[in-house]
Amino acid sequence: MARYRISGSPDELAEIDAALKQVIEPGAFWLTPDERMAARLGLHELIVNVTRHAYLDCEGAIYVEVYVTPEAVAINVVDDGAPWAASLNRGLPAPLATSGYGIPIILAAYDDARYCRSAKRNHWSLRLYRSRRDAVRA
Repeated sequence: MARYRISGSPDELAEIDAALKQVIEPGAFWLTPDERMAARLGLHELIVNVTRHAYLDCEGAIYVEVYVTPEAVAINVVDDGAPWAASLNRGLPAPLATSGYGIPIILAAYDDARYCRSAKRNHWSLRLYRSRRDAVRA
């Protein structure tokens, strides 16, 4: 397990991306390089969304935990910002929109993505499952 506390600054986004790469690549050997890159991009989008929406473009504490097993990658992200108000099922934005792509990217990158609000905190859960990849590749 790897645990990080970041504030969402651009420098920290690069650091968390590098750290995630070091954690996922050896442990989740069953992910293709494209799937690993998508997982890193999905987490990046989530952190940008937390900074933009929960903290209103200000820096704030974001806690990231990454668990990698031979069967799954589990990423939990927690923040103390404002509650998430949008739906995870809203679909793609309008064709020429300049924002609104983060959630669709997250949903495309992960097998399971969930959000809940508990104890005045936002809790995000992102999951990748080896069994889903094995079934598709068989």
